[in-house]
Amino acid sequence: MKQNKLNYFILSMLFFTGLFSCTDSTTDDATVDNSGQDTVFTSIENSLFTGVYDTLDYTFLVNTISQKEYESVVSENRNEDSLRKVVCGDKEGGCMEAMESFAIAKYADKVKRNGNDLILKLSLGNSITLANMPNEDDSYEVYQFLTTDINGYYIIAVYYMESYDYILVNSVNGKITHSIGSPLSSPDKKQYIAGNYDMIAAFTFNGIELFSKGEDSVESNARIDFLTWGPDELKWKNDSTVYIKQKFQFGEAPKEENNFAAMRIRKRKDRI
Repeated sequence: MKQNKLNYFILSMLFFTGLFSCTDSTTDDATVDNSGQDTVFTSIENSLFTGVYDTLDYTFLVNTISQKEYESVVSENRNEDSLRKVVCGDKEGGCMEAMESFAIAKYADKVKRNGNDLILKLSLGNSITLANMPNEDDSYEVYQFLTTDINGYYIIAVYYMESYDYILVNSVNGKITHSIGSPLSSPDKKQYIAGNYDMIAAFTFNGIELFSKGEDSVESNARIDFLTWGPDELKWKNDSTVYIKQKFQFGEAPKEENNFAAMRIRKRKDRI
């Protein structure tokens, strides 16, 4: 009798464990790392980065790949660290201004810097001005022009007193969309992906954000908040798969070596 009760208890626990493992843990803005509940990949218990992440409209399937596979995909990812070395070398002070001047020189017919004002020309003939506020308080806000992308959007970094983000500015109507990281357009130009790593200071969102591009605007569709790792670099493999160079952290310092993953983006069937 005791053995039967024990077996019944074990079966009950397994049932409820399976039930909760399939529950959508989504919030309106983001979902947390629930990779330990994954039942899709058989190697989940043996893989540090393999997991399933559900949002309201999407499921993201993440699985480890080799560095060779990651490097087989060539990307136009804008590497700001590499650009900083090209433009500034070992120089530290004034590098942000030098990088912006370097970028503006490529688009001198569309972008101008006039003191604190960053002026962006719109295709309808008017312009939009983004004014720096270099105050030494919480109102600090400074814009740095980076580039224009294949959809014609202006990509700009924005720095605040203790954080930062990026914006896409529509070059036709001036509409602005904020992003957690430098947004990268998918090959079909219909989506954007952005990533940001901040597991140490935790002043900014650590994870990945997905956007859809409409007729005249870009809308954020989903954010994934990773708990044990963050994206160091992203690049599209195709319109539904993103390759990720990962950093992870246990304790005070991030692990030095990189790991690599493929993230497959799937529209949830119950939301189609």
